[in-house]
Amino acid sequence: KNYKFAIDQSAIVDTTNSKGVILTVNDNFCQISKYNREDLIGQNHRIVNSGFHSTVFFKQMWHTILSGNVWKGEIKNKAKDGSFYWVYTTIIPFLDENQKVFQFLTIRFDITEEKNAEDALKISNDRYNLVGKATSDAIFDLDVDKNTIEWVGEGLGSIMGFESLIDKKPTNTHLKDFVHPDDLLRVMKKQVSVMMNPEEYLWNDEFRFKNAGGGYLQVHARGIIIKDQAGNGIRVIGSIQDITKQRENEIKLQELNRDLADQTKALALSNEELEQFAYVASHDLQEPLRMVTSFMAQLEKKYGDVIDEKGKRYIEYAVDGAKRMRQIILDLLDYSRVGKMDDQKEDVDLNELLKGIQILFRKQMEDKKAMLRITPMPVVHSFVAPLQQVFQNLISNALKFSKPNVPAMVSIGSEDLCEYWKFSISDNGIGMETDDLENIFIIFKQLNTKEEFPGSGIGLAVTKKIIEKQGGKIWVESQLDHGSTFYFILPK
Repeated sequence: KNYKFAIDQSAIVDTTNSKGVILTVNDNFCQISKYNREDLIGQNHRIVNSGFHSTVFFKQMWHTILSGNVWKGEIKNKAKDGSFYWVYTTIIPFLDENQKVFQFLTIRFDITEEKNAEDALKISNDRYNLVGKATSDAIFDLDVDKNTIEWVGEGLGSIMGFESLIDKKPTNTHLKDFVHPDDLLRVMKKQVSVMMNPEEYLWNDEFRFKNAGGGYLQVHARGIIIKDQAGNGIRVIGSIQDITKQRENEIKLQELNRDLADQTKALALSNEELEQFAYVASHDLQEPLRMVTSFMAQLEKKYGDVIDEKGKRYIEYAVDGAKRMRQIILDLLDYSRVGKMDDQKEDVDLNELLKGIQILFRKQMEDKKAMLRITPMPVVHSFVAPLQQVFQNLISNALKFSKPNVPAMVSIGSEDLCEYWKFSISDNGIGMETDDLENIFIIFKQLNTKEEFPGSGIGLAVTKKIIEKQGGKIWVESQLDHGSTFYFILPK
């Protein structure tokens, strides 16, 4: 009676006949299965079968107990409400005088919590293993006391060549076996510092890591420190990332940046020298040209009565050539100075700026019977002189390339594009072939003869350079005999 009482209080107990039909159950059986006694008596254990175990599992169990042997094992059962529970089961067969089984006594202990914890641990470990397989980093588990790597993921093999160490538990491999000797002291000091600080739980460092071939990789290691109740680090779980290529690329980038800085410095010096040369050359070249022009004028004045018409024509050619050369020199000097903004940006009212340009072109507009139509223009924040030069060059071109005996019409407009201002200068002039639209911005490039339209071919090149120096863009749309529209945008 005492034994029965003790077992009933601590275990789940039932008895069955040799066919497995339930004869008796204790209160613990009813409590865990959620069936009352009347539901269970006369039934077999299929009433609590969860479907988890295979037919082979039960066949082997029955074979054991019908042979008169005790069977022990873990069984997952299903309660009346559909919930599952695990029991550690011992089945004891009772034999009659003929050594035949006539009854079974089954004693079970509830191990559901242990099994759930085991399943949770298995899921956690499976995830841990999958992370190790999925990432190219080398996942590791470091025992702090021994300072040995207890577990490593596949990254240690795929990246660093240590396939032989993967999944060995423990590896009995010391951290110092991998870290470069010159880095080891620093790495260990930093690790110990984090370990000793009760507020620190994250460790990360960068060092050289020896691969299987004996060479060293540059790696970035990071880990979570697991501490005991006293705040002492006992394990580090983390990853090692190969950043060798990244560091090599950074070094190459630094070298390229240094080269670029040297080239930029050399280019700035070259530009400064070129600008100085352009200034000196323009000054020195203008003087002899002035002399040519002056002496030709004196020659015509003093000896005009003895020079025939052909000689006078030669003098006219020489003077005109000298004037053209002087203008080219002045234009080249302007082109070389574009981008050197000595003034400060300021708010420029384009309506007022264009009024001034209209006054400048009054005589030319009267000769061409030109009409200039300007829509209300914005106030922009820019450099005054270069901006005036842009509009002046484009308006001058529109008047210059007008059709003979046709009143010139020039329209100027603007459009707000959020981050940019877009401007347009349209005319009804001679227009251009589509193939020539890009060439007109090339310095010295002229589409027409100097006899038809005098000029140096520098004006649009200067305009383009000014706009691009301020972060803008210029382009043209045109059809032959149907005029042209120049567009340009400038950042606000």
